[in-house]
Amino acid sequence: MASRYIHVHARVHINGGAANLRIDVTVMTTAAGTEC
Repeated sequence: MASRYIHVHARVHINGGAANLRIDVTVMTTAAGTEC
């Protein structure tokens, strides 16, 4: 699961750049909130 998430994250980052980086941060925050 983690491996897949990292893979998608990296792929999106390379594809989008700054714009996608912002989306990744939002997703990361949501995941952290859910975990918490």
